Amino acid sequence: MSPPLLYTGKPEDGRKLLQLLEQQFIIKTGDEENRTVTYLDTFDWRLYRAGYTLKFCHATYLLQWLKGWIPVALMTVSSRRPYRFSREFSEGELRQILAPIINVRALLPILSLKETIQPLRLLNQEEKTLVKLELTTLTAPTDQKALMLSVNPLKGYDKAFRRVNQVVQGIEELQPAASAFDIIQTIGNLQPGNYSNKLDVILDPDQPADEATRKILLALIGTMRANEQGIVEDIDSEFLHDFRVAIRRTRAALGQIKQVFPAAKTEYFRNVFAELGRQTNLLRDLDVYLLNQEHFLQLLPSHLQPGLNAFFLQLKRKRRSALSQVRQFLHSPLYRQYMEEWQTFLVDLPETDIKIPVNAKKTIGKLASLFIHRRFHQIIKAGNRITPASPDEKLHKLRINGKKLRYLLEFFASLYPPAEMKRLISRLKKLQDNLGEFNDLSVQQHYLNQYLDALNHNRSGDILTAAAIGGLVARLHERHQQVRKDFTKTFSRFNTPEIQTTFDHLFFLR
Repeated sequence: MSPPLLYTGKPEDGRKLLQLLEQQFIIKTGDEENRTVTYLDTFDWRLYRAGYTLKFCHATYLLQWLKGWIPVALMTVSSRRPYRFSREFSEGELRQILAPIINVRALLPILSLKETIQPLRLLNQEEKTLVKLELTTLTAPTDQKALMLSVNPLKGYDKAFRRVNQVVQGIEELQPAASAFDIIQTIGNLQPGNYSNKLDVILDPDQPADEATRKILLALIGTMRANEQGIVEDIDSEFLHDFRVAIRRTRAALGQIKQVFPAAKTEYFRNVFAELGRQTNLLRDLDVYLLNQEHFLQLLPSHLQPGLNAFFLQLKRKRRSALSQVRQFLHSPLYRQYMEEWQTFLVDLPETDIKIPVNAKKTIGKLASLFIHRRFHQIIKAGNRITPASPDEKLHKLRINGKKLRYLLEFFASLYPPAEMKRLISRLKKLQDNLGEFNDLSVQQHYLNQYLDALNHNRSGDILTAAAIGGLVARLHERHQQVRKDFTKTFSRFNTPEIQTTFDHLFFLR
Protein backbone atom coordinates (compact mmCIF):
# COMPACT_ATOMS: atom_id res chain seq x y z
CA MET A 1 0.00 0.00 0.00
CA SER A 2 1.24 3.49 -0.81
CA PRO A 3 2.25 5.82 2.06
CA PRO A 4 0.01 8.79 3.00
CA LEU A 5 0.82 12.08 1.34
CA LEU A 6 0.70 15.62 2.71
CA TYR A 7 0.11 18.86 0.83
CA THR A 8 -0.25 22.51 1.73
CA GLY A 9 -1.83 25.56 0.15
CA LYS A 10 -4.52 28.13 0.89
CA PRO A 11 -8.03 27.36 2.19
CA GLU A 12 -9.59 28.20 -1.19
CA ASP A 13 -7.41 25.51 -2.79
CA GLY A 14 -9.33 22.93 -0.77
CA ARG A 15 -12.63 24.09 -2.24
CA LYS A 16 -11.15 23.89 -5.75
CA LEU A 17 -9.94 20.35 -5.03
CA LEU A 18 -13.39 19.20 -3.91
CA GLN A 19 -14.98 20.54 -7.09
CA LEU A 20 -12.56 18.47 -9.18
CA LEU A 21 -12.92 15.34 -7.06
CA GLU A 22 -16.71 15.48 -7.33
CA GLN A 23 -16.31 14.71 -11.02
CA GLN A 24 -14.76 11.28 -10.26
CA PHE A 25 -15.96 10.22 -6.79
CA ILE A 26 -18.84 10.40 -4.40
CA ILE A 27 -17.72 12.57 -1.47
CA LYS A 28 -18.94 11.80 2.03
CA THR A 29 -18.29 14.52 4.59
CA GLY A 30 -17.61 13.71 8.22
CA ASP A 31 -18.23 15.91 11.26
CA GLU A 32 -16.15 19.06 11.27
CA GLU A 33 -13.98 19.58 14.35
CA ASN A 34 -12.71 22.90 15.68
CA ARG A 35 -9.91 22.95 18.21
CA THR A 36 -6.94 24.93 19.47
CA VAL A 37 -3.59 23.14 19.35
CA THR A 38 -0.50 24.26 21.24
CA TYR A 39 2.96 23.18 20.12
CA LEU A 40 5.50 22.73 22.90
CA ASP A 41 9.28 22.68 23.09
CA THR A 42 12.04 23.83 25.42
CA PHE A 43 13.64 27.26 25.18
CA ASP A 44 16.64 25.70 23.43
CA TRP A 45 14.50 23.54 21.09
CA ARG A 46 15.56 20.17 22.45
CA LEU A 47 12.63 18.25 20.95
CA TYR A 48 13.15 19.88 17.57
CA ARG A 49 16.87 19.07 17.64
CA ALA A 50 16.04 15.46 18.55
CA GLY A 51 13.66 15.21 15.59
CA TYR A 52 10.30 15.48 17.39
CA THR A 53 7.33 17.82 17.63
CA LEU A 54 4.91 17.79 20.58
CA LYS A 55 1.25 18.91 20.32
CA PHE A 56 -1.17 19.53 23.17
CA CYS A 57 -4.94 19.72 22.70
CA HIS A 58 -7.87 19.01 25.02
CA ALA A 59 -5.65 17.42 27.70
CA THR A 60 -4.05 15.12 25.12
CA TYR A 61 -0.39 15.08 24.10
CA LEU A 62 0.70 13.86 20.67
CA LEU A 63 4.38 13.31 19.97
CA GLN A 64 5.27 13.03 16.29
CA TRP A 65 8.39 12.76 14.21
CA LEU A 66 9.44 16.13 12.89
CA LYS A 67 9.63 14.79 9.34
CA GLY A 68 6.20 13.27 8.89
CA TRP A 69 2.96 13.18 10.83
CA ILE A 70 2.81 9.59 12.07
CA PRO A 71 2.19 9.48 15.88
CA VAL A 72 5.09 8.31 18.06
CA ALA A 73 3.35 8.48 21.44
CA LEU A 74 -0.05 9.61 22.68
CA MET A 75 -1.13 10.42 26.23
CA THR A 76 -4.28 11.90 27.75
CA VAL A 77 -3.83 13.56 31.13
CA SER A 78 -6.11 15.02 33.80
CA SER A 79 -4.90 18.60 33.41
CA ARG A 80 -6.13 20.91 30.66
CA ARG A 81 -3.03 23.03 31.14
CA PRO A 82 0.20 21.77 29.58
CA TYR A 83 2.69 20.17 31.92
CA ARG A 84 6.02 21.92 32.19
CA PHE A 85 8.42 19.18 33.26
CA SER A 86 8.83 15.55 32.24
CA ARG A 87 8.44 14.44 35.88
CA GLU A 88 4.79 15.61 35.79
CA PHE A 89 3.88 12.95 33.21
CA SER A 90 2.82 9.54 34.47
CA GLU A 91 4.98 6.56 33.58
CA GLY A 92 4.61 5.54 29.97
CA GLU A 93 6.13 5.74 26.52
CA LEU A 94 5.75 9.52 26.24
CA ARG A 95 7.62 10.19 29.48
CA GLN A 96 10.30 7.65 28.58
CA ILE A 97 11.00 9.53 25.35
CA LEU A 98 10.69 13.07 26.74
CA ALA A 99 12.66 12.74 29.99
CA PRO A 100 16.16 12.09 28.58
CA ILE A 101 15.68 14.71 25.86
CA ILE A 102 14.37 17.69 27.81
CA ASN A 103 16.00 16.68 31.12
CA VAL A 104 15.47 19.56 33.59
CA ARG A 105 14.17 22.02 31.01
CA ALA A 106 10.57 23.26 30.99
CA LEU A 107 8.21 22.71 28.08
CA LEU A 108 7.07 26.09 26.75
CA PRO A 109 4.32 26.98 24.25
CA ILE A 110 6.04 27.92 21.01
CA LEU A 111 2.85 28.40 18.99
CA SER A 112 -0.92 28.04 19.36
CA LEU A 113 -3.03 27.48 16.26
CA LYS A 114 -6.75 27.11 15.61
CA GLU A 115 -7.50 24.02 13.55
CA THR A 116 -10.68 23.33 11.60
CA ILE A 117 -10.59 19.68 10.54
CA GLN A 118 -12.85 18.36 7.82
CA PRO A 119 -12.64 14.55 7.27
CA LEU A 120 -13.73 13.24 3.88
CA ARG A 121 -14.24 9.83 2.31
CA LEU A 122 -14.14 9.25 -1.44
CA LEU A 123 -16.54 6.52 -2.55
CA ASN A 124 -17.23 4.66 -5.79
CA GLN A 125 -20.67 3.97 -7.24
CA GLU A 126 -21.08 0.95 -4.93
CA GLU A 127 -20.41 3.36 -2.03
CA LYS A 128 -17.20 1.62 -1.05
CA THR A 129 -14.63 3.94 0.56
CA LEU A 130 -11.57 4.16 -1.69
CA VAL A 131 -9.52 7.01 -0.20
CA LYS A 132 -9.69 9.11 2.97
CA LEU A 133 -8.85 12.81 2.98
CA GLU A 134 -8.48 15.32 5.76
CA LEU A 135 -8.68 19.04 5.04
CA THR A 136 -7.32 21.09 7.94
CA THR A 137 -7.46 24.87 7.95
CA LEU A 138 -4.80 26.32 10.23
CA THR A 139 -5.20 29.83 11.64
CA ALA A 140 -2.24 31.55 13.29
CA PRO A 141 -2.54 34.23 16.01
CA THR A 142 -1.92 36.79 13.23
CA ASP A 143 -5.04 35.43 11.41
CA GLN A 144 -2.84 34.08 8.62
CA LYS A 145 -4.37 30.87 7.28
CA ALA A 146 -3.04 27.78 5.56
CA LEU A 147 -4.51 24.53 4.31
CA MET A 148 -3.04 21.16 5.28
CA LEU A 149 -4.28 18.28 3.15
CA SER A 150 -3.57 14.66 3.98
CA VAL A 151 -4.40 11.92 1.44
CA ASN A 152 -4.60 8.49 3.06
CA PRO A 153 -4.73 5.28 0.97
CA LEU A 154 -6.78 2.23 1.84
CA LYS A 155 -5.65 -1.33 1.28
CA GLY A 156 -6.58 -2.63 -2.15
CA TYR A 157 -7.36 0.78 -3.63
CA ASP A 158 -3.98 2.04 -4.79
CA LYS A 159 -5.38 2.92 -8.21
CA ALA A 160 -7.93 5.31 -6.68
CA PHE A 161 -5.20 6.76 -4.46
CA ARG A 162 -3.07 7.51 -7.52
CA ARG A 163 -6.03 9.15 -9.27
CA VAL A 164 -6.62 11.42 -6.31
CA ASN A 165 -2.97 12.44 -6.22
CA GLN A 166 -3.05 13.22 -9.92
CA VAL A 167 -5.95 15.59 -9.25
CA VAL A 168 -4.11 17.18 -6.31
CA GLN A 169 -0.92 17.59 -8.29
CA GLY A 170 -2.90 19.22 -11.07
CA ILE A 171 -3.67 22.13 -8.76
CA GLU A 172 -0.55 24.26 -9.00
CA GLU A 173 -1.16 26.04 -5.69
CA LEU A 174 -1.12 22.78 -3.68
CA GLN A 175 2.46 21.85 -2.88
CA PRO A 176 3.86 18.68 -1.27
CA ALA A 177 4.88 19.13 2.38
CA ALA A 178 7.50 17.01 4.14
CA SER A 179 5.74 17.35 7.49
CA ALA A 180 3.01 19.12 9.39
CA PHE A 181 5.71 21.03 11.27
CA ASP A 182 7.01 22.54 8.02
CA ILE A 183 3.54 23.99 7.47
CA ILE A 184 3.09 25.39 10.99
CA GLN A 185 6.66 26.75 10.92
CA THR A 186 5.73 28.88 7.91
CA ILE A 187 2.33 30.05 9.09
CA GLY A 188 3.58 30.73 12.62
CA ASN A 189 6.79 32.45 11.48
CA LEU A 190 8.78 30.13 13.74
CA GLN A 191 12.56 30.11 13.84
CA PRO A 192 13.33 26.70 15.34
CA GLY A 193 16.81 26.38 16.75
CA ASN A 194 17.20 30.16 17.04
CA TYR A 195 18.69 29.73 20.53
CA SER A 196 21.47 27.42 21.64
CA ASN A 197 23.85 27.65 24.58
CA LYS A 198 26.62 26.44 22.28
CA LEU A 199 29.05 29.08 21.07
CA ASP A 200 28.90 29.10 17.28
CA VAL A 201 31.04 31.96 15.96
CA ILE A 202 32.60 31.82 12.50
CA LEU A 203 36.00 33.51 12.41
CA ASP A 204 38.43 34.26 9.62
CA PRO A 205 42.00 33.24 10.53
CA ASP A 206 43.25 36.49 9.00
CA GLN A 207 40.96 38.67 11.13
CA PRO A 208 42.66 41.09 13.53
CA ALA A 209 42.56 39.58 17.02
CA ASP A 210 40.65 42.46 18.61
CA GLU A 211 37.93 42.25 15.94
CA ALA A 212 37.61 38.47 16.31
CA THR A 213 37.50 38.69 20.10
CA ARG A 214 34.74 41.31 19.98
CA LYS A 215 32.75 38.97 17.74
CA ILE A 216 33.06 36.15 20.30
CA LEU A 217 32.12 38.45 23.17
CA LEU A 218 29.09 39.88 21.33
CA ALA A 219 27.77 36.35 20.89
CA LEU A 220 28.18 35.78 24.63
CA ILE A 221 26.37 38.95 25.65
CA GLY A 222 23.58 37.81 23.32
CA THR A 223 23.34 34.57 25.31
CA MET A 224 23.19 36.48 28.59
CA ARG A 225 20.45 38.77 27.33
CA ALA A 226 18.44 35.84 25.96
CA ASN A 227 18.34 34.20 29.39
CA GLU A 228 17.59 37.20 31.63
CA GLN A 229 13.79 36.97 31.45
CA GLY A 230 13.78 33.21 32.03
CA ILE A 231 15.78 33.75 35.23
CA VAL A 232 13.40 36.46 36.45
CA GLU A 233 10.33 34.32 35.66
CA ASP A 234 12.03 31.26 37.20
CA ILE A 235 10.97 29.06 34.28
CA ASP A 236 13.67 26.45 34.80
CA SER A 237 17.17 26.26 36.25
CA GLU A 238 18.90 26.15 32.85
CA PHE A 239 18.30 29.84 32.19
CA LEU A 240 20.58 30.73 35.08
CA HIS A 241 23.03 27.98 34.12
CA ASP A 242 23.39 29.27 30.54
CA PHE A 243 23.63 32.86 31.81
CA ARG A 244 26.49 31.90 34.12
CA VAL A 245 28.29 29.86 31.45
CA ALA A 246 28.25 32.95 29.22
CA ILE A 247 29.73 34.94 32.13
CA ARG A 248 32.48 32.35 32.65
CA ARG A 249 33.27 32.24 28.95
CA THR A 250 33.46 36.04 28.88
CA ARG A 251 35.84 36.09 31.82
CA ALA A 252 37.92 33.36 30.17
CA ALA A 253 38.12 35.32 26.92
CA LEU A 254 39.19 38.50 28.73
CA GLY A 255 41.78 36.56 30.70
CA GLN A 256 43.17 34.29 27.99
CA ILE A 257 43.02 36.22 24.73
CA LYS A 258 45.72 38.46 26.05
CA GLN A 259 46.69 42.00 25.12
CA VAL A 260 44.05 42.59 22.47
CA PHE A 261 42.19 45.26 24.47
CA PRO A 262 43.58 48.14 26.57
CA ALA A 263 44.78 46.82 29.94
CA ALA A 264 42.63 49.20 32.01
CA LYS A 265 39.45 48.30 30.13
CA THR A 266 40.23 44.58 30.33
CA GLU A 267 40.78 44.75 34.08
CA TYR A 268 37.61 46.79 34.62
CA PHE A 269 35.40 44.37 32.72
CA ARG A 270 37.03 41.31 34.28
CA ASN A 271 35.99 42.75 37.64
CA VAL A 272 32.48 43.47 36.32
CA PHE A 273 31.97 39.88 35.21
CA ALA A 274 33.48 38.52 38.42
CA GLU A 275 30.82 40.53 40.24
CA LEU A 276 28.07 39.13 37.98
CA GLY A 277 29.26 35.66 38.86
CA ARG A 278 29.22 36.41 42.59
CA GLN A 279 25.69 37.80 42.41
CA THR A 280 24.39 34.49 41.04
CA ASN A 281 26.63 31.99 42.87
CA LEU A 282 24.28 31.18 45.75
CA LEU A 283 21.20 30.67 43.58
CA ARG A 284 23.07 28.27 41.29
CA ASP A 285 24.54 26.34 44.23
CA LEU A 286 21.05 25.86 45.70
CA ASP A 287 19.68 24.82 42.29
CA VAL A 288 22.34 22.11 42.05
CA TYR A 289 21.44 20.68 45.48
CA LEU A 290 17.72 20.69 44.70
CA LEU A 291 18.27 19.12 41.28
CA ASN A 292 20.18 16.35 43.09
CA GLN A 293 17.42 15.74 45.62
CA GLU A 294 16.28 12.37 44.22
CA HIS A 295 19.89 11.24 43.79
CA PHE A 296 20.76 12.13 47.39
CA LEU A 297 17.68 10.29 48.68
CA GLN A 298 18.58 7.17 46.72
CA LEU A 299 22.03 7.13 48.35
CA LEU A 300 20.41 6.52 51.75
CA PRO A 301 18.49 3.53 53.12
CA SER A 302 14.73 4.16 53.21
CA HIS A 303 14.57 4.66 57.00
CA LEU A 304 17.01 7.59 56.80
CA GLN A 305 15.47 9.31 53.78
CA PRO A 306 12.82 11.29 55.76
CA GLY A 307 15.70 12.90 57.67
CA LEU A 308 16.56 14.94 54.56
CA ASN A 309 13.11 16.57 54.41
CA ALA A 310 14.08 19.42 56.75
CA PHE A 311 17.33 19.94 54.84
CA PHE A 312 15.59 20.34 51.48
CA LEU A 313 12.83 22.52 52.95
CA GLN A 314 15.51 24.87 54.24
CA LEU A 315 17.22 24.87 50.85
CA LYS A 316 13.94 25.81 49.16
CA ARG A 317 13.45 28.71 51.59
CA LYS A 318 16.99 29.88 50.95
CA ARG A 319 16.43 29.58 47.22
CA ARG A 320 13.37 31.83 47.32
CA SER A 321 15.44 34.47 49.07
CA ALA A 322 18.39 34.01 46.68
CA LEU A 323 16.09 34.24 43.63
CA SER A 324 14.59 37.46 44.98
CA GLN A 325 18.08 38.95 45.32
CA VAL A 326 19.06 37.92 41.77
CA ARG A 327 15.83 39.40 40.40
CA GLN A 328 16.53 42.67 42.17
CA PHE A 329 20.05 42.73 40.79
CA LEU A 330 18.95 42.07 37.20
CA HIS A 331 16.46 44.93 37.51
CA SER A 332 18.97 47.26 39.14
CA PRO A 333 20.49 50.42 37.58
CA LEU A 334 23.94 48.95 38.29
CA TYR A 335 23.29 45.84 36.16
CA ARG A 336 21.89 47.99 33.33
CA GLN A 337 24.96 50.20 33.57
CA TYR A 338 27.30 47.21 33.35
CA MET A 339 25.52 45.80 30.29
CA GLU A 340 25.32 49.17 28.52
CA GLU A 341 29.02 49.85 29.15
CA TRP A 342 29.96 46.40 27.91
CA GLN A 343 27.77 46.60 24.80
CA THR A 344 29.15 50.05 23.98
CA PHE A 345 32.73 48.85 24.38
CA LEU A 346 32.14 45.90 22.05
CA VAL A 347 30.39 47.76 19.24
CA ASP A 348 32.17 51.13 19.26
CA LEU A 349 35.38 51.64 17.35
CA PRO A 350 38.52 51.52 19.52
CA GLU A 351 39.78 54.85 20.79
CA THR A 352 42.49 56.28 18.54
CA ASP A 353 44.35 58.24 21.19
CA ILE A 354 45.57 55.25 23.16
CA LYS A 355 48.39 52.87 22.49
CA ILE A 356 47.26 49.84 20.49
CA PRO A 357 47.74 46.64 22.55
CA VAL A 358 50.51 44.41 21.25
CA ASN A 359 48.24 41.59 20.04
CA ALA A 360 45.28 43.67 18.85
CA LYS A 361 46.15 43.64 15.15
CA LYS A 362 47.83 40.25 14.96
CA THR A 363 45.86 37.64 13.04
CA ILE A 364 43.57 35.58 15.23
CA GLY A 365 44.62 32.34 13.52
CA LYS A 366 48.19 32.60 14.81
CA LEU A 367 47.22 33.87 18.26
CA ALA A 368 44.60 31.16 18.75
CA SER A 369 47.11 28.42 18.00
CA LEU A 370 49.63 29.98 20.35
CA PHE A 371 47.16 30.25 23.25
CA ILE A 372 45.73 26.74 22.78
CA HIS A 373 49.09 25.03 22.37
CA ARG A 374 50.50 26.75 25.46
CA ARG A 375 47.47 25.92 27.63
CA PHE A 376 47.44 22.27 26.52
CA HIS A 377 51.04 21.71 27.51
CA GLN A 378 50.47 23.45 30.86
CA ILE A 379 47.73 20.91 31.54
CA ILE A 380 49.89 17.96 30.51
CA LYS A 381 52.76 19.15 32.70
CA ALA A 382 50.49 19.76 35.72
CA GLY A 383 48.59 16.50 35.27
CA ASN A 384 51.78 14.44 35.07
CA ARG A 385 52.86 15.85 38.44
CA ILE A 386 49.72 14.67 40.25
CA THR A 387 50.19 11.49 42.27
CA PRO A 388 47.86 9.69 44.71
CA ALA A 389 49.62 11.67 47.48
CA SER A 390 49.04 15.08 45.88
CA PRO A 391 46.71 17.45 47.76
CA ASP A 392 43.18 17.90 46.39
CA GLU A 393 44.02 21.48 45.49
CA LYS A 394 46.22 20.22 42.63
CA LEU A 395 43.18 18.60 41.02
CA HIS A 396 41.10 21.73 41.51
CA LYS A 397 43.75 23.84 39.74
CA LEU A 398 43.92 21.31 36.91
CA ARG A 399 40.10 21.50 36.60
CA ILE A 400 40.28 25.28 36.17
CA ASN A 401 43.02 24.95 33.53
CA GLY A 402 40.93 22.32 31.76
CA LYS A 403 38.01 24.75 31.60
CA LYS A 404 40.26 27.42 30.16
CA LEU A 405 41.47 25.06 27.43
CA ARG A 406 37.90 23.98 26.70
CA TYR A 407 36.81 27.59 26.28
CA LEU A 408 39.72 28.34 23.94
CA LEU A 409 38.84 25.34 21.79
CA GLU A 410 35.21 26.50 21.65
CA PHE A 411 36.11 30.11 20.89
CA PHE A 412 38.28 29.18 17.93
CA ALA A 413 36.67 25.95 16.71
CA SER A 414 35.78 27.48 13.34
CA LEU A 415 39.47 28.01 12.53
CA TYR A 416 40.33 24.30 12.51
CA PRO A 417 39.04 21.03 10.98
CA PRO A 418 35.65 20.24 12.59
CA ALA A 419 36.17 16.50 13.00
CA GLU A 420 39.51 16.88 14.78
CA MET A 421 38.21 19.67 17.03
CA LYS A 422 35.17 17.58 17.96
CA ARG A 423 37.43 14.66 18.90
CA LEU A 424 39.74 16.85 21.00
CA ILE A 425 36.86 18.49 22.85
CA SER A 426 35.26 15.08 23.46
CA ARG A 427 38.48 13.72 24.99
CA LEU A 428 38.94 16.84 27.10
CA LYS A 429 35.32 16.68 28.28
CA LYS A 430 35.89 13.22 29.79
CA LEU A 431 38.77 14.58 31.83
CA GLN A 432 36.64 17.58 32.80
CA ASP A 433 33.79 15.30 33.89
CA ASN A 434 36.13 13.50 36.29
CA LEU A 435 37.61 16.71 37.70
CA GLY A 436 34.21 18.42 37.83
CA GLU A 437 32.63 15.59 39.78
CA PHE A 438 35.60 15.57 42.16
CA ASN A 439 35.13 19.29 42.79
CA ASP A 440 31.35 18.99 43.21
CA LEU A 441 31.77 16.22 45.76
CA SER A 442 34.33 18.29 47.68
CA VAL A 443 31.98 21.29 47.81
CA GLN A 444 28.95 19.17 48.74
CA GLN A 445 30.74 17.46 51.63
CA HIS A 446 31.97 20.81 52.95
CA TYR A 447 28.45 22.32 52.79
CA LEU A 448 26.83 19.30 54.45
CA ASN A 449 29.40 19.23 57.23
CA GLN A 450 28.72 22.90 57.92
CA TYR A 451 24.99 22.17 57.99
CA LEU A 452 25.62 19.24 60.35
CA ASP A 453 27.65 21.39 62.72
CA ALA A 454 24.81 23.92 62.95
CA LEU A 455 22.18 21.35 63.99
CA ASN A 456 20.86 21.04 67.53
CA HIS A 457 21.80 17.45 68.31
CA ASN A 458 19.57 17.38 71.39
CA ARG A 459 16.36 18.01 69.45
CA SER A 460 14.57 14.87 68.19
CA GLY A 461 13.90 16.22 64.69
CA ASP A 462 17.49 17.32 64.31
CA ILE A 463 18.76 13.92 65.47
CA LEU A 464 17.05 12.23 62.50
CA THR A 465 18.32 14.95 60.17
CA ALA A 466 21.84 14.58 61.55
CA ALA A 467 21.73 10.83 60.97
CA ALA A 468 20.61 11.36 57.35
CA ILE A 469 23.18 14.08 56.68
CA GLY A 470 25.93 11.99 58.26
CA GLY A 471 24.96 9.01 56.13
CA LEU A 472 24.90 11.16 53.02
CA VAL A 473 28.34 12.63 53.77
CA ALA A 474 29.70 9.09 54.17
CA ARG A 475 28.31 8.02 50.78
CA LEU A 476 29.62 11.16 49.10
CA HIS A 477 33.03 10.59 50.69
CA GLU A 478 33.12 7.06 49.25
CA ARG A 479 32.33 8.40 45.79
CA HIS A 480 34.88 11.20 46.25
CA GLN A 481 37.60 8.66 46.95
CA GLN A 482 36.61 6.58 43.92
CA VAL A 483 36.62 9.58 41.59
CA ARG A 484 40.06 10.51 42.90
CA LYS A 485 41.30 6.99 42.11
CA ASP A 486 39.76 7.20 38.64
CA PHE A 487 41.70 10.37 37.85
CA THR A 488 44.95 8.60 36.91
CA LYS A 489 43.24 6.41 34.33
CA THR A 490 41.11 9.29 33.00
CA PHE A 491 44.11 11.58 32.62
CA SER A 492 46.13 8.86 30.88
CA ARG A 493 43.36 8.54 28.28
CA PHE A 494 43.67 12.24 27.56
CA ASN A 495 47.47 12.34 27.70
CA THR A 496 48.12 9.97 24.82
CA PRO A 497 50.68 10.21 22.00
CA GLU A 498 47.77 10.47 19.57
CA ILE A 499 46.25 13.51 21.36
CA GLN A 500 49.65 15.15 21.81
CA THR A 501 50.41 14.70 18.11
CA THR A 502 47.03 16.19 17.14
CA PHE A 503 47.53 19.24 19.37
CA ASP A 504 51.06 19.76 18.05
CA HIS A 505 49.92 19.30 14.44
CA LEU A 506 46.95 21.69 14.68
CA PHE A 507 48.29 24.37 16.98
CA PHE A 508 52.07 24.42 16.97
CA LEU A 509 53.48 27.48 15.20
CA ARG A 510 56.60 26.62 13.29
